[in-house]
This record gives sequence, C-alpha cells and structure tokens, in this order.
Amino acid sequence: MRENSVVSLCDLARLRAAETPDKSYVVFIKESAHDNTQLSFAELDEASQRFATVVRQEGLAGQNVLLLLSDNELFIRAFYGCSYGHAVPVPAAPPQKRPEQFERINSILQQGGIRHILTTAAVAEKLALFAPDFAAIAQAKIFDVQSFSQNQHNDWQRPDFRADDLAFLQFSSGSTGTPKGVQVTQQNLLHNSEVIKNAFGHHRETQGLGWLPAYHDMGLIGCILQPMYAGFTVALMSPTHFVKSPFRWLQEITARRVNTTGGPSFAYRLCLDRITPEQKAELDLSSWDLAFNGAEPVDHQTMQAFYDFFKDASFKQQAFYPCYGLAENTLMVSGGDKASAYKTLKVRQQSLKTSKAELAAADEPGRSLVSNGLARPGVRIEIVCPDQKRRCEAFEIGEIWVQGDSVGRGYINDPVLTTQNFSAECVDLPGFYMRTGDLGFCDEQGELYVTGRLKGLIIINGENYYPEDIERTAQNSHVALRDFRGATFAVDGANGEGLVLVNELERTQSRSSDHDQIFTAINNAIAQVHGVYPTQILLLKTGSLPVTTSGKVQREQAKTLFHSGQLDTIASWSAQVCFELTDIALEREADQVNPLDWSQNSAVPDGKHWSEAELTQWLTDKIAQLLRIPVLHINPHKPFASFAMNSTTAIAITAELQHLLQRELSPTVFYEYPTIGELAEHLAETTSEVV
Repeated sequence: MRENSVVSLCDLARLRAAETPDKSYVVFIKESAHDNTQLSFAELDEASQRFATVVRQEGLAGQNVLLLLSDNELFIRAFYGCSYGHAVPVPAAPPQKRPEQFERINSILQQGGIRHILTTAAVAEKLALFAPDFAAIAQAKIFDVQSFSQNQHNDWQRPDFRADDLAFLQFSSGSTGTPKGVQVTQQNLLHNSEVIKNAFGHHRETQGLGWLPAYHDMGLIGCILQPMYAGFTVALMSPTHFVKSPFRWLQEITARRVNTTGGPSFAYRLCLDRITPEQKAELDLSSWDLAFNGAEPVDHQTMQAFYDFFKDASFKQQAFYPCYGLAENTLMVSGGDKASAYKTLKVRQQSLKTSKAELAAADEPGRSLVSNGLARPGVRIEIVCPDQKRRCEAFEIGEIWVQGDSVGRGYINDPVLTTQNFSAECVDLPGFYMRTGDLGFCDEQGELYVTGRLKGLIIINGENYYPEDIERTAQNSHVALRDFRGATFAVDGANGEGLVLVNELERTQSRSSDHDQIFTAINNAIAQVHGVYPTQILLLKTGSLPVTTSGKVQREQAKTLFHSGQLDTIASWSAQVCFELTDIALEREADQVNPLDWSQNSAVPDGKHWSEAELTQWLTDKIAQLLRIPVLHINPHKPFASFAMNSTTAIAITAELQHLLQRELSPTVFYEYPTIGELAEHLAETTSEVV
C-alpha cells in the first residue's frame, strides 16, 4: 500500500504496520513505570482486524457506535476496531454517578441515532441502573468491550472505504441540553492530519506525549490519530494521572526526550501551582520544541509565567505554539510559524467592546492578545460582520468563518442547524463557509486574534458551558426567579474567566423573598448540575432585562449593562467578597503553625492516628483553600458538588490525603462518601483499622 492509496484511517494504520511493524505506536503510562505497556503498529493492525471481525458478526458495520471508555488502551483498540469494521465510532465521556451525566448520554444516543454502546462491565452496570429513567439508554444494546478485544478469530476483509465515509462523530462538550454531533469524514480527518503535521513539523522520529481525554477532539486527533498519521511514537497518560501529578508530565518529557506535547492554558497554570522549585531542579525540558496551547482562550500571562519559572529547566519560550481550532473543522484552523516566537498585540480594552480593535500605546494600559497564527495551508479564514454578512477589514472585529477540506459534513440529524452553520454565504466572498460562532480579527498580515464568542459560549478550564443551560438550571432552583428572564455570561477576573448570572425576580417575590436563600439555591443547583461556581449573581427588577421584539433576552446587551453598572439590581452576591475574606484569613494564619496543614512535600508523623474531628477540619480547610470559599460557608453535611467540587479538585485532595494518611486511597472515594462528614468518618475508621 502506498501513501497515495490511503483513503481512510484503516488504510493509514495498515500502511504503518507494513512500513514499520515493530515500531511502538503507543506507550501507555501507568502509575508505576514498571507497569507501562506498549502497542506496536503491527500489533494494533492485527488486534483491529480481530476486533472488526466481531463488529461485523454483531451487525455493527455501517452503524454509529458509542464508545464509553476512559482507559486509553481499551479506547484505542475499540476506536480502530470500529474503523476497521466500517462502524462509526462516537467517543463520549463515560458517566459516573450524577443523573445529568446519564441524561447527556441519553441525548447523544437520541441525537446520533445510536443503538449500540461499547463500554466496560462497570459502566454497563451504571447504565442499567439509570435505564428506567432514560429511554434511549434502555433501548441501546450494550456490549462489553473485552469480548471484542479478546477475540482470537480473524476473518477480516477490508471494507470498501470512500473518502466521504464518516470517520467518527465528535459531540460537543456542553454539560447538558442537546449535544451536537459533528460528522467528520475520512477526507476531513486525513486533510486536517496533514495540516497539523505540517504546522507542528512532525516526522517519523518525533517523540510525542499526551494526557488529554480520548473523547476530546484535541486528545483524539492531536494526541492519538496524529502520531498514526505522521508515523511517530506517542506516550499517553490518563487525564486523572496528569491532574493528580502535573510534575509527572514534565518528568516524562525529561525522561523520554519528548518533542511535542501540550494542552489548554489551565494545564500550564496547574504546573505553576503544583510544581516546587526543588522538583523543577530535576527537570530537563530542552527537547520540548513544541508546546501547543489551545482549546480555550490562550493566556499570555500564563505562558510568560510558565517560561519565567521553567527557563531554568531549559524550557524555550519559542516552544510555545498558540493555535486555534474547533471540532467543526475536524480540529486545527490556524497556528504560527514553529520557527518563530508567538506574537502578541496590546489593544485598548474598551475597543474590544466595539467593532474595531485599537492598538494601545506603550505607556497606556491595555489587554495583551495572543496571536493564534495564520490560516494553515488548505484552510481559509475570513472575518465577517455577522449582521451584514460582509467581509471585515484588518482589525475590524467580526465572526470567524472557515472554508476548506477539513470542514465537517455538518451536525448529524440536524439539517436546519447544519445549513445555518456550514453553508453560510458572504456578500463579497465566493463559496460556502462554516460559521465558528467565535469573534475575532486579523491584522494586516492575516494573523488571527480571538476576542470572544458570538453567542456567549462560556469556556472555563477548557470546558464549554452553554448560557441557556445554566440559566434554566438557575430558574428551576427557586420559585422566585422568572423563567426565560435571565442571562449568563463570562467576565475576566483576577482568577481567570468567571461566570456571572443575572435574573429577574417574579413581581410578587421582589420584596418578600429571602435573597440569601435564593443565592444559595442558585449556587447549589449550578454547582451540582454543571460543576462550575458563579462568581457573581444579580437579582433584578421584573421587566428590567433587555429583550428582542420576540421576547428573547439580549445577553450581550445585558453584559454591557452589567459592566456599566446599569442593571436594575435588587440584590447581589459576589464570590469575590468570599475570596477576599478567605485571603485575609489565610494571610493571618500564614505565620501560625497548623498541626493539620500537611502538604505533599511535608513530613508526616509516623503512626499518627487522625480522628474524625481532625479529618473534618482538614477537609474543610483544604476545600476552602483550593476553591477559595470562606470556611464558614462550608457545611460538612452537604454534598461536595454543592461547593463546585469537580473531579480535578477531588483528585488533588485525594493525593494530599494519601500523603497525610500514608496509605493508598481509592480514586472514587469522593463519590463513595459524598460529604465531608461521611468521608472523615470513613477515613477515621479505616485509619484506626490500619493502625
């Protein structure tokens, strides 16, 4: 098989197996390096053929198959096995325990017309528990992925692939509501893989490293499929492993002489927050020549701080590679010149709220924007005025439109939205374009700067949050809140992008309601459903929010009124007040010795038995510190989710608890004991047993 005969991912994988059969495709990094496993190109080819044999026997060829797999090795075997079997893999995050996670799975099944699920026995049990409440889950046929992976029979024959066949479906990462499944064809995948290869300068001898979830477009295409396309070896960590120990990420870069790895801005911030100067002294990052940064707004301050801290470990500032992409374009849209340092512009903050960005003088304040580079060869970017559908001039802010062979086929089973977003026309440009929904501008050289989102999509720590979902959750939390009379939007703050909710009160509730009770209900509901915590909540006078002639709230106008202080506010709540109170308390305690304050780098007394009261205090203080919430606001009998405790925070606290108690803990301990009180009681009892 020759390069020019490759029309599908299956063809590509078979070509690599023929050219370099014994070369490692993936190294699976485990908690202990002694447990690491490898998968060569030839081994993957053989395993995929056996897997595909079962795919065909079960009648899955031509079907969309949902993959609910968190283990990287199981995921890769299933993804390629489906591809070899001419089934369409549909990656998604496996649900844990929260009902809204199962609601999302149910929505994906409905929207994608999916009737088959490949997962583990453990996840299958969870799905069975929730099946009575969700019709699509109940109707789906669930297969244990192990029965496919362990098949030894092979009578595989290559399907008749075409360039316009679907390679996979990539669903949006919105937390609730109706997910949108982007149809990515074989041609889309191969085209965008070539775009990434050329932009990143990948070749057969590149050493890659990834930790992003396989169901995330950057994790799947950038960290799993790109190494296959370019023919190099990649080492994969689990996302949980990375969040628990970002130092391990940099250790692997050092040990493996990794050239290419990266992630969203929060990954670099996590390294700054968690890695000590002593740990930094063990690192050698000189081999790292491409540190990609994407999937959320690229933050110049974070990159500068990362370079300033890790330059002693031979990290090169030129290695940073800001880029822009989205699932609708398979992945990558734009990026810089690998041989050059990334470019920034300082613009007047106020100008970003208008139609044209204005450069700030050297001696005046401004906002530093990071360039996301130029449109890559084979991709065309245009900035278009969304209202007038005309092409924008340099520095004029408009919607980012994209054209090229990487643009997906559209959203599955949603022809109306597909036509709106994938067949857009501009009055002074030929052909059809894909509307990204993102706002930005290009400078005279064509460098792209992303400034915001047209429809208010909120991105926090790389996760997308849809305003209408959060507004509905809030309105359902208390009878005093008016339905369809709220607005949610993101604002920049000292701690990154924050979430603001404003909502009108019912006319009969404006004066008589307990406002603190309403704030508590909103906070708890949003935290439990969406895993995020608002930074500000405003309760407004009835009829005061700006609306369109059809009665829809104008979010951008509400945001403008918020910034100018012109919203007709009855009561307000601000997390910043909580943050300031917490900071003052922490500063006062800084010089005091706290017998319960044991960090991962501190010595712990041997044989220490921790009482339930001590562990309750430790957990309360730690959650207050990490989430920046006043201790008085933490009720040890409320679920962790009510404090916006996400999996990242849980993993971080679990790591410190293991050090504190000097023993291993289950990674699911926060789910099994969902309150501070229950967890402290469990840990105190089990610690006593160990002693």
